[in-house]
Amino acid sequence: MCRWHRLVRGRRVDNEQTRLARAVHELFMMKLNAKKWRVLLIEDDPALGVVTCDVLRCLGLNVDWAISANNAFASLAHQHDFDAVLLDLGLGVTDGVSLINVLRAAGHRLPPLLVLSAQPPEALHRAATITGAVAILPKPCSAGDLNRALTRVLSPPGKA
Repeated sequence: MCRWHRLVRGRRVDNEQTRLARAVHELFMMKLNAKKWRVLLIEDDPALGVVTCDVLRCLGLNVDWAISANNAFASLAHQHDFDAVLLDLGLGVTDGVSLINVLRAAGHRLPPLLVLSAQPPEALHRAATITGAVAILPKPCSAGDLNRALTRVLSPPGKA
């Protein structure tokens, strides 16, 4: 059970808290029913990283969070068992496309990439093409959008 569900379970709550509780309940209802998938979130915004990690955990996923391109490189440049990568394109000094290009040029195996960014649609599509991403999620996106994209990528064929 994620911390948001524990906070609202069994308490009287106001309208704002009720909406949050319903959103959390929706997360639990859409939880991925498969093995405990492991994803790497590459996100340099601390607030978005925390929230996205919480949502992913509520969806039943194991999450590692790389807060910079350097951290992401360290996570992906050696033997790893990530089932998918959620990639923000704007990572401060280094952008997500450059990070993926460097990793691929060095011969590193990468799991399926999902581009998650607030950039304009044309930039998202261009980045997805360059990186070979299997999905695009414009920010902001809902937990449902995230769940549907990850379900398509992580579920065996015919089960999504």
